[in-house]
Amino acid sequence: MINVFYEHIAEGCIQRGITVEEGLRTARSYGIEGLECDLWRLTDRILKTVLDDNGMQVRSVYHMFDTKGEPVDTIKGDLLSLLDTAAFYGADKVLIVPGLDMDREYAARMLSVICASAEGYGIKAMIEDYDDIRSPCCRSDDIAYLLERAPSLGFAFDTGNFAYCGEDELVAFGRFSDRIVHVHLKDRSRIPSGDPKTDVSGRDMWPCAVGDGYIHIREILGKLSSLGYKGDFSIEHFGSNDHFLHMQRSADMLVHGKEQL
Repeated sequence: MINVFYEHIAEGCIQRGITVEEGLRTARSYGIEGLECDLWRLTDRILKTVLDDNGMQVRSVYHMFDTKGEPVDTIKGDLLSLLDTAAFYGADKVLIVPGLDMDREYAARMLSVICASAEGYGIKAMIEDYDDIRSPCCRSDDIAYLLERAPSLGFAFDTGNFAYCGEDELVAFGRFSDRIVHVHLKDRSRIPSGDPKTDVSGRDMWPCAVGDGYIHIREILGKLSSLGYKGDFSIEHFGSNDHFLHMQRSADMLVHGKEQL
């Protein structure tokens, strides 16, 4: 299923001066059927009716667990809120974002606890390659460490985040292909547009539509197809100055790109 981050719809509605309902219908007209949502966006559960009425469903819910050194049990309140909310909205995956500067060993223990609880809900817990050098899951070696110590943890492969830390996304794909349960489709551009992200080398990367940048998107789609991947693709372009344009171009590229594989 093709998804988009709900934040892009919310910000895009402000950019275009339209209602959220109009934004949801616009995204749906592009062939986007699902949403990736921050937990805080879903606390008012009346939103489910709005999403249902506009043909959208929540596919994944994400949340940052920003504990550092406290007993792992301190996450229980946030964890129950995340899992209960995901279950209410019908999402079968949750993306766990470990807090910045979190010790890697602590993160591994926390993720093991989260995975066990999520399994009780029939929900898959996962991490992504996170584009901040202070994150315990930024580099490939960090991700491998966490996946090894939490065997039931899934991996949400973000196509554009390995570029942040100077790693080759195709090499990373080969390393983690057997743990991928979700895909964030993010491209990067060297052409200034919107809000930049500075990589570890000090160079700026700008958001763009999927397929318009220098990330090997088509090659990754081909590799996923050859592996028989049937999971979700979530379009991502935080910092865009025209979210709906990037949404439309990304969805078009994904539909046509998959047809050509």
